[in-house]
Amino acid sequence: MLWKIKDEIWFDSEKLFIIKGKENYLNYISKYKEYSEISTKSMRNKYPTIVFLSTTTCNLSCKYCFADSGTYGANSDTRFFGVDEYIYVYESALKQYGGVNAISFFGGEPMLNLNEIEKFVIYLHEHYKKIPIMAISSNGTIMNDHIKEFLEKYKIHFGTSLDGPKQYNDLNRVSSVIDSVYDTVENTLLSIKDLRIKKGLQMTISKEHVINYKRGEIVSWIKDLERLGVDTFELVPVTSDNADYKIDLKDDLIHKNFIQLCNDYADYCLSMLIKNEQPKAVSKIFISLILHIIKRVYQEDCSAGFSFCVSPDLFGYPCHVCASDKKFGIKFDENFKSEVQKNLNFQNVKNVEKKKISECNSCMAKNVCSYVCKGLSANNNYNLPEERCLMMEIFLKKVIIFLAESYQLHRKAIKNNIITLNCGGINV
Repeated sequence: MLWKIKDEIWFDSEKLFIIKGKENYLNYISKYKEYSEISTKSMRNKYPTIVFLSTTTCNLSCKYCFADSGTYGANSDTRFFGVDEYIYVYESALKQYGGVNAISFFGGEPMLNLNEIEKFVIYLHEHYKKIPIMAISSNGTIMNDHIKEFLEKYKIHFGTSLDGPKQYNDLNRVSSVIDSVYDTVENTLLSIKDLRIKKGLQMTISKEHVINYKRGEIVSWIKDLERLGVDTFELVPVTSDNADYKIDLKDDLIHKNFIQLCNDYADYCLSMLIKNEQPKAVSKIFISLILHIIKRVYQEDCSAGFSFCVSPDLFGYPCHVCASDKKFGIKFDENFKSEVQKNLNFQNVKNVEKKKISECNSCMAKNVCSYVCKGLSANNNYNLPEERCLMMEIFLKKVIIFLAESYQLHRKAIKNNIITLNCGGINV
């Protein structure tokens, strides 16, 4: 389907072509069948990722936390993974799936279980020649020299969160024993700035950010984060039905400000790609969109259900977003892979596809969107959060215009910067 993006620029959402100029548009229409179709060959990793809920407890009580302050509804008295359980899940997955692509230590707060994580990582290096990619998703409040040495020695990626400026971050990311979560995470990031590992940061945008937003503010927020040494950062709308945090697009002011914020963010991120100096960091969403369009490759659907999450009581879930609800859980044992096929709730999450979602079928981003989260969809009666859809629509239009108007002029700089910043994406 052809979409008019602005005067003289169109986008074919099926074949992923950008058409610039009325004459080219008419020629494209007249010879449409001659233009090649997209190859739909899967680019997905051959093996699953295992997300370990290393602990279902946390030292923060973030107000908008989807996992009930990291407890996942306190489904079990077993709150921590032990090294034996890590090894059992990993080696059982190897036997059932033939391999494991990556391991993510998630929580709660995984650093509260660091001793067992260390034992497991050391075990892997002592017993296996090929080690999966490993990452820790932490709230960033626990760091010391021993942890730093561990992360660097075993090349473990580190991901954390800061929700923009201190006044917004500390409004929602709170602790009874930490005066300022912002200051603590800032100190953590500065302390690991020189480590030779990949460092990522997520900025969750909530109602407070949007209702008070002034044009251009997000640029200063990003610049402030760039000095902390992260390689990539992502902007994510909050997932909450609580009116205190939810970005309610039915509110005219919030709707207007949200659009402005998304546009400002996109303009800044894309402007970094045309500079001849290497950007300090950039949002991976823009790298992904650019590469999928340039390479004419469809974005894979979320891997939930193919990859899986395992809780300390050894139940497997299609993803961590579903881990609060036992209906999605399957006891993790040597029969896990076959039992997955029998659990309809698990399969319903696994089988969510953009092409089966009505909102996606009528969206120009349907074949390049990476914002469709199967877990969020499953927890929302298989509907999509509208703020994510609006954000993706804005980002895609900006990328199409960027490619149409700037790619040829700045091709060398864009290519060099994408190669530098493309973390595990499509080869340029």
